[in-house]
Amino acid sequence: MKNEFTDAELREILLSAEAGFRMREAVGEVTGADMGPARAARQALFGAALRAGIDDWLEEKEGKTVPSEAFDDLVESVLGAYDDDTFWIELEGRLGERDFFLYGSDEEIDTAEKTGKLPERVEWYYRKYRHEFDRHGTDRLEIDEDL
Repeated sequence: MKNEFTDAELREILLSAEAGFRMREAVGEVTGADMGPARAARQALFGAALRAGIDDWLEEKEGKTVPSEAFDDLVESVLGAYDDDTFWIELEGRLGERDFFLYGSDEEIDTAEKTGKLPERVEWYYRKYRHEFDRHGTDRLEIDEDL
């Protein structure tokens, strides 16, 4: 089979796969999943990348192909940006849903609980927190010790 990807496309595939592998491995460690097949697939992809000429992102160490320092840094920066984005989305969503269930009408809450779906109005709560976090981060979040 002839390689039909450009160098840029192969690099994107390799970057995406490595980021995904690291996430998959982290979850696999927690769940006790057998990571052997994933590790074998990673090595096969690395081998294909080397054969395709992507040798600045990979190196041989102790008989295995591993990410170079530059590639490792790139993957970590992608994962760090993903984690940061996920943090803000989750915080906004969880606080927005909490506030909806605290301040929504009884009818809205009953409907949400029966259908398992939140009404469109919950977006107001999400936007409230999105605006707050965009302007102030977590600087104004506090725990009320008097509760």
